[in-house]
Amino acid sequence: MKTILLFIITIAATSMNLHATVQASDGLSYNGERGFIHENPISEILSKRKIEFEMISTANYAGYTAGWKIADNKLYLSSFKGRKGGEDKDLKWLYPKSEGDVLADWYSGDIHLFLGEVKLRKIHGHVVVTERIFIFEIKNGIVQSSKEIKYPQNIETVNKLTSKFLGEEIDIRKVEY
Repeated sequence: MKTILLFIITIAATSMNLHATVQASDGLSYNGERGFIHENPISEILSKRKIEFEMISTANYAGYTAGWKIADNKLYLSSFKGRKGGEDKDLKWLYPKSEGDVLADWYSGDIHLFLGEVKLRKIHGHVVVTERIFIFEIKNGIVQSSKEIKYPQNIETVNKLTSKFLGEEIDIRKVEY
């Protein structure tokens, strides 16, 4: 019975036009510019360490934000703020031996950096297309390659990211909300 009820709730929730608060994204600095990223590179470390944070606001259910930078073809964790046990936690708490930025040598995967003016906003602000998207291929914290895609060609990149997240193919240009 629980399985059937869960199935019905899942179907109902996914078929509704939900209006949830847009979640805070991590920021990344690159070549003197700051934008936001689609990925969450710190989640692997937090998961391994079994660290969970308190929800800060409805715009941050995870309870933390991280700041990143790419310098000298390396990905660094440059800031961290979270709340745990009623206390604010920072980068020094997470990496007590560090004297500054932390090389993200645990991270391998792509990073999508959104830069510039927002050109297109869909799905109640949850999906945005900016003037430019940089895609960085990262292996153990080292940038292997990078590519810049400008608007409107970057819409296809956003479509792929959104489709992967939603589990179904989507063209955000055709979304009315």
